Amino acid sequence: MQPTYLPWAGYFSMIESVDVFIFFDDVQFSRRSWQQRNRINLNQQEKWLTIPVKKTGLRDQLINNVEVVDDKWKTTHFNLIKQAYGKSKYFDEVYTIFEETIIKSTTNLLAEINVNFIMTVMKYLNINTKTLYSSNLKSDGKKSQYLLNICKEINADTYVSAPGSMKYIESEGYFENSNIKVEKFEFEPKCYSTKNVDSFIPYLSILDVIANLGVKESYAYIKK
Repeated sequence: MQPTYLPWAGYFSMIESVDVFIFFDDVQFSRRSWQQRNRINLNQQEKWLTIPVKKTGLRDQLINNVEVVDDKWKTTHFNLIKQAYGKSKYFDEVYTIFEETIIKSTTNLLAEINVNFIMTVMKYLNINTKTLYSSNLKSDGKKSQYLLNICKEINADTYVSAPGSMKYIESEGYFENSNIKVEKFEFEPKCYSTKNVDSFIPYLSILDVIANLGVKESYAYIKK
């Protein structure tokens, strides 16, 4: 999967369910995608948090080359997160994770910011899945051919795919003609809010889950 900013619970559920998780960091960056933004629950409404990135003359840059504009967004995002979850039971855990991974981060590379957050949340949730970077592997190719080549390089027998990738995987047929199985991973977000069940908003950042459940129960939640 591409390194996402403040990913949702399903992202971590997928990581927990596999033996090896690969950060797909050397493919083309998509502007205004999950790679640079995500959502929280602010006053029972979705609120987007977007990292500003350098884009002038950089139309076809790879994810691992994308640089953020400055550090001002960090304070803005933190203030919005505090406004959204400051009164939540587990805000201290949210604060600790965000401070450790975002506020104190010194890198200006978007992918490194995202991966640092993901790896830290994995640590707090006690997810011990092995992680690799596609940019550190020898494989190449386009779309599903690239995925298949990576699977072969690390001696995988099964590729676990997000639902959005299944269409081109099936249409291109590379996996069908190999000995590597493809399984579709789906995660259905169940209501976990203890305050406003009727206004529960699914698919928000993992920070929303942690704010409501705490890291211990958040792990149990993604396991379901």
